[in-house]
Parts: sequence; structure tokens; C-alpha cells
Amino acid sequence: MINTHDSHLLSDGVPSSNSLELLLKCVKQSCDISRYTLILILAVTGMRRGEAGDLRWSDIDFKDNLIYINRTRDFYGERSAKTLNSIRCIDMTEVFRKQLDRYRKWCIEQKLIFGIQHSEEDLVFISKTCKPLSHVHHI
Repeated sequence: MINTHDSHLLSDGVPSSNSLELLLKCVKQSCDISRYTLILILAVTGMRRGEAGDLRWSDIDFKDNLIYINRTRDFYGERSAKTLNSIRCIDMTEVFRKQLDRYRKWCIEQKLIFGIQHSEEDLVFISKTCKPLSHVHHI
């Protein structure tokens, strides 16, 4: 149960900006770039875990700083978004876009190491061995 009287939480149980900043700092120091970027995207955009798990590079518009959400992934596999309201476009901040750009470059480099050609239809979140992060729903 969430203690809403905790000074790290706002009245609705949402972490305060200071708590979120501390969490992201800890994650950046202790996790790999894939997990850090995944947790960052969840925190910054409010995206659902399944939506992040099925995000593809073609869903990200680096020029206009937008992320398009229209699919989700869960233990049953990939499917369309839950509701029409789930299909949406999310604005990216410049700082977040730069992190996603760094992460994209890392993904391309990792794929080259494994002899895999990058495709805009690839899932965004991959492991160090270029496998999809299949445990997105466990975060």
C-alpha cells in the first residue's frame, strides 16, 4: 500500500519530482543504457510498460520530437492499443530526445557487433545481445 503521507509522494501517490530525479540518477548509475532509457521513457512520458515494450524506431519522430503510440505488447504478444484513447502522440523534451538519440546510436553499434542490420521496424528496447527486452512487464 502506498503511504501518501510520505514526503517523497504527492497527494495522489505519484512520486515527487525530487524522488523521480533521485530514482533516475540511481537507475542511470546501476543499470545498462537499455534499462535506463526504458525507465526514463516510462517516467517522462507516462507510457504504459506494454506500449514501451512494443515501441519501434519508426514510432519515434526525432525531427518533430514526437512518439506515436498505437500498439502494446504483453504476455500474449503484440496487439493493437487497448482503446482509441490509447492511440496517441507524445511530445518529447529536448533532453529526452537527446537520450533516445544516444540510445539509438548504441543500438545500431550493438547490432553491428552481432552482424545485424538496423531497421526502423525494430523494437526500440533491446538487450546487450540485441534480443528484445522481453521482461519489460517485470520492471
